[in-house]
Amino acid sequence: MTIKSKITLILSLFFTVLYGIVCVFILTMFSNFRKEEFRDRLNEKAITSIRLLVDVKEVDRDLLKIIDQNTLNKLYNEKILIFDGRYNLIYSSIDDTKINWNLNDLAYLKENKTFYKLIDKNELFGVYYKSKNNEFYALVSANDNYGNRKLQYLTYLLVITNIFLTIITWIITFSTIKKQLKPLDDFHQELSRINELNSESKLDIVTNSKHEINLLSIEFNQMINRIIDSHERQKEFSSQVSHELRTPLARISTQIENHYKLADEESKVFLKKLLIDIKKLNDLIFSLLILSKIENKAVFTMRETVRLDEVIFESIKKVKEDFPEFRMNFELNLSEKEEELLELNCNFHLLEIALTNLFRNACIYSTDNKAMAQLYVLDNKLCLEISNTGETISDQDIPNLFQPFYRGLNSTNKNGFGLGLRIVSRIYLLFAYKIEYFKSQNFNIFKTTF
Repeated sequence: MTIKSKITLILSLFFTVLYGIVCVFILTMFSNFRKEEFRDRLNEKAITSIRLLVDVKEVDRDLLKIIDQNTLNKLYNEKILIFDGRYNLIYSSIDDTKINWNLNDLAYLKENKTFYKLIDKNELFGVYYKSKNNEFYALVSANDNYGNRKLQYLTYLLVITNIFLTIITWIITFSTIKKQLKPLDDFHQELSRINELNSESKLDIVTNSKHEINLLSIEFNQMINRIIDSHERQKEFSSQVSHELRTPLARISTQIENHYKLADEESKVFLKKLLIDIKKLNDLIFSLLILSKIENKAVFTMRETVRLDEVIFESIKKVKEDFPEFRMNFELNLSEKEEELLELNCNFHLLEIALTNLFRNACIYSTDNKAMAQLYVLDNKLCLEISNTGETISDQDIPNLFQPFYRGLNSTNKNGFGLGLRIVSRIYLLFAYKIEYFKSQNFNIFKTTF
């Protein structure tokens, strides 16, 4: 998960939980307020009924029932019971609602003055009332239908509001963070465009900007400059050394060849071994020189339109000069419409070097001095497969196959320096070609996608 996603998730969850806590707090406070308000109404009802029955002489039980009947709509499922000091029922409202009570409730009421209990959906409230020398107890039961409806409505409203605010928060948080971190995304995109082929590219810098990403870009460009300077000095050294070494090697080789004609048989064997070693050393220097030239940006301008089949034939011809016994079976599986894909925009010389290395590699590691090359089109892309029989490359060697001077377990007693495939990969990277290695039973397969 990216930093942007983490920040968005954390902030959004924080505000979502915060909204939830606020909603729960509001519901709790309103529920307590409703309960206290309803208790006050029940208390007022009980006290009023006792006073009308006890203190007002003109009001008897029948008149009190008439009063209750006319005020019945004020409380839903209302029921009132009034007891004297001996726990005798002296008044009961006219409705059919039953109140579950017992003497223990009245005893508790006498001691604590008030009494509250929730029975199903009805709320039971008790009041102790003392008038002169008489004691009275009132139990009032009712359902706060109106208050519960308001509580339910508030619950729905807060839930919908919470969902709406959560969605808005997620959108605003994501948009804000995306906008604030856009310089970081741009920084990442600019970094992704810098690779081995355009390592001299610099990051854009906003003048007089104190943004952290801009400061980081400045430091990164300075680091790139230091790396480029070091890399240029290394390339110059490699190129100069390669050039300087080829000249004395050529002279030594010429002198050995001149002495070879006049030497005896024993000396010829020794001189022939020297010539072989000098040729190997010369091939190594030539490979290093090629790698050094590929690093040179002037190579990018050296492009032309070439036909791939012609380059393949030239590469096979060169390999046969060094390995006369080598046989290459070449198949061209293209239709007339697909032949136009054979024309590539690249450098003929570099592509020839790459293919020559692949063919030479197939020859060296083949067990029967034979290899197979197939040229075909797959997904409108030109593909070249070069395969040979022989010991396959181990799984542990495949990740390092294109690294310089790396030789796998199957290269024992094989000539080479581990630079051939490295040169191929560098040339292919220059022209945006793709190379892959596969193995099937005892076949080594190198697939190139142009």
